[in-house]
Amino acid sequence: ALAEGVATFASQPSAATMLPASVTGASFASFNDSAASLGVAHADEAIVAVRELETLLHQELRIVHERCALLQDAVDERAFIPLRRAEQRLADHDTKVEQLLNDTQDWSARVEEHEVRIGVARSKLDAQDQRLSLLSDRL
Repeated sequence: ALAEGVATFASQPSAATMLPASVTGASFASFNDSAASLGVAHADEAIVAVRELETLLHQELRIVHERCALLQDAVDERAFIPLRRAEQRLADHDTKVEQLLNDTQDWSARVEEHEVRIGVARSKLDAQDQRLSLLSDRL
C-alpha cells in the first residue's frame, strides 16, 4: 500500500506541466509588467489568465492534499497499526509480569513457612531419636 501511494503520488502531473505555455518560464515572470503595458483590453485577458492560474493552483493543491492523504493512510497501515498492536502486547505482558511478581512473593512466603515446618519436624525427629537411643541403652 505504501508503494502504491508513492507510485500514485509520483505519477500525478505537477503544476508546471498543467500551466498554459503562455504563462510558463520567463514569460510568467514578466506577466504583470506586460499586462500593465498592453492596455485595458488586454487587462481583462490578464485577469482571466490570473483566474485560470488560481484555478490550476487550487486543483494542484487538491491533488497534493489527496496524495498526502494516500501517503498518510499507507503510513498508518504500515507503521502505526503494528506499533499500536505492539503497545497493546507490551501492556499485556507488563500486566502478566506484575501478576507473576505478586505470585512469586506468595510462593516465597509459602516456601519459608514450609522450611519452618520442616525444621520443627526435624527437631522433633531428632528428639525422638535421642529418646530411642536412651531407651535402647537402658535395655
